[in-house]
Amino acid sequence: MSTNVLQYSQQGNLTYAGPGYGEERSKAGKPSSGGFLTKFLMVLIFAPLVLILPLARLALTIVKWVAAIICGLDLICKFFLMLYYWHTPGMRAGWTFLLHYMAWMGLWMVIYFCFEFVFKKLAGEAN
Repeated sequence: MSTNVLQYSQQGNLTYAGPGYGEERSKAGKPSSGGFLTKFLMVLIFAPLVLILPLARLALTIVKWVAAIICGLDLICKFFLMLYYWHTPGMRAGWTFLLHYMAWMGLWMVIYFCFEFVFKKLAGEAN
């Protein structure tokens, strides 16, 4: 079993004196740094993504809260209208409430499964 040994010189400088210290490393074991095109593509693709992702998450959070408030108030109003017009022929308030509720659930499924999953995948949180 090997251990990493850190030794202090008399001047107080820290040096590494573990196994393989002072040996030349072969070029085959060294990872390549990539060419100009690879570095350029990394900057071109990942830099804007890293800068935009937090703003997109903030915007999505704001949109979710606004949608929750507006759709929640709409559903509450439709629910009480459904109760009020329950025995009125021809009003179909129950079907209207059901349609609004299904649209609200569809909106939340799109927001969660499309946007949140993508953000979690980009951030490395999802499996």
